[in-house]
Amino acid sequence: MPHTPQSYRLCGDSPSRVPSLVEKNGQWIERAFRKAKAFQGLIGPVLVWQMPEEITSLALDLTWRVLTRRDDMKSVVVRETSATTLVMHGAIDDAVACQTALKGWLTHKAEEHLIPWLKRVSDETGLSYSAVSIRQQQTRWGSCSSRRLISLNARLLFLPPDLVTYVLVHELCHTKHLNHSPRFWRLVESYLPDYRQFDRQLRNGGRCMPGWLTASCGRKDGKLGCQQEP
Repeated sequence: MPHTPQSYRLCGDSPSRVPSLVEKNGQWIERAFRKAKAFQGLIGPVLVWQMPEEITSLALDLTWRVLTRRDDMKSVVVRETSATTLVMHGAIDDAVACQTALKGWLTHKAEEHLIPWLKRVSDETGLSYSAVSIRQQQTRWGSCSSRRLISLNARLLFLPPDLVTYVLVHELCHTKHLNHSPRFWRLVESYLPDYRQFDRQLRNGGRCMPGWLTASCGRKDGKLGCQQEP
């Protein structure tokens, strides 16, 4: 079943419970990182693009099986034929076209899930924003402009849900303080007392990124590791 991001109690927990909550969350996130590496096969840097057999979103607790179907199209189209299956059809021997199509699908999924997720966190914190966009930045999980325009990275879907919520709270706090001053961090802490733990874990977030997303597509590599659609 699809995972609905939980509604977090962002403040008001008893201080005596915070250390145990941090330890519990930290251990869970470490397990999630190991799970991501197992699913995505990230043992080292992926230099050559390969068709994924599965795509797993830790944030949503969902896994899709990837099937392919070759036809005469010059591009590649990704269709979600069920809650657990993606079918890619078209020029599936073209690595660049395949990666581009999957990135487009990822952006669509991020718009579908991250935009309402941000709205829920905004309602819970009382921190408002003017608009939100979804991109695929290389170095930032999110950003906030002086006009309270928030941009979120579609790759957040590969992080554990606690870290996604931390990023959303972080960017919403920038609507009040457009810097990383002590006042900014105090505001973050007022909503997430254990934010330091999440911030440390986020530095390793790149370990959750799948190889198909980060690999180079300098040449056509065929459909390595793919499954043909029945």
